Amino acid sequence: MSQPPNCVADFEALAKARLPADEFEILASRAPGNETLRRTPLAFDALALRTRVLPGVANADLSVTVLGQRLSVPFMLAPAGYHTRAHPDGELATARAAASVGTLMALATNSGHPMEDVAKAAGGPKWLQTYIFRDRDHTKELVERAEDLGFVAICVTLDGYWPAKRQLAAKGSRRGGEASDGSRTPLKVLGDPRNTWADPEATWADVERLKSITTLPIVCKGIMTAEDARLAVSCGADAIIVSNHGARLGTTLASIEVLPEVVDAVGGRLEIFLDGGVRRGADVVRALALGANAVLIGRPIFWGLAYNGEHGLADLLDLLREEVEMCMMLCGRATIDSIDGSVVARAPDLEERL
Repeated sequence: MSQPPNCVADFEALAKARLPADEFEILASRAPGNETLRRTPLAFDALALRTRVLPGVANADLSVTVLGQRLSVPFMLAPAGYHTRAHPDGELATARAAASVGTLMALATNSGHPMEDVAKAAGGPKWLQTYIFRDRDHTKELVERAEDLGFVAICVTLDGYWPAKRQLAAKGSRRGGEASDGSRTPLKVLGDPRNTWADPEATWADVERLKSITTLPIVCKGIMTAEDARLAVSCGADAIIVSNHGARLGTTLASIEVLPEVVDAVGGRLEIFLDGGVRRGADVVRALALGANAVLIGRPIFWGLAYNGEHGLADLLDLLREEVEMCMMLCGRATIDSIDGSVVARAPDLEERL
């Protein structure tokens, strides 16, 4: 691609060309059947934006408050492991890029750089992502380190207690598991279920215990049903992330499809964020219209880093900001708070394809 990237998809294409094939396949690895990843863009596109004219304002205000932190944009960087797969600076570059556009990053426990180094890399708010580990003392130790380093929230991933299947590329492959000799890498569970970091026997009582060991807000990631949303509320969570963990199961609904039922179940009692499939400014506005307070992006982090490290990711985030601003203004909404359900309409022709 000779021209600079003009959309998030362009960054993905550049990342595929620049990264070693096996690294890109790990980042893009898919679950068996791949139904969820196929339906996610259709689910977003089934929500058409309703444009308005003559709003009487010259500029859009994209700022939003997330758990008391004022951000310049309504999107954040989701926790994802080992940003060093895409660039040697990894999470250090991500922290700097996030700060440059006025948003926050959620640092994954399995980071390519120590938590302490990421905290020093740039200003701006940061969350620490963790699990309910089999070793509860390890969970406590991570939370205490995060508090000491000035992290502003703890994001606990609730759906990581069982490993998923992924189709990974065979050696020498650039085509989703098929090698040059025609052989294919079999689908396999990534990891031994008996040895997961996260405890399969964890319960909602562990979320309550996590609340008791920290004064930081607790964000529960991996909520996909109204039932679990209500349980998160009852356990004292401060926010939830509607997320299907990168479509890891392959046969779930898209996050954007379950967002309305979660919003309805929560009833404004805590903040709700959406993670999964956000690739355009229109996707951000669609999620906000359905009741999300903000969204997170995951895989695009790696594409921006692979393009040009910190500056590549900052470029991607700036592009996304411009797209959100354009959609807001053309829909006649100059502030995030003014975005509501009337901004979107169901597109029957696309809904029929779901």
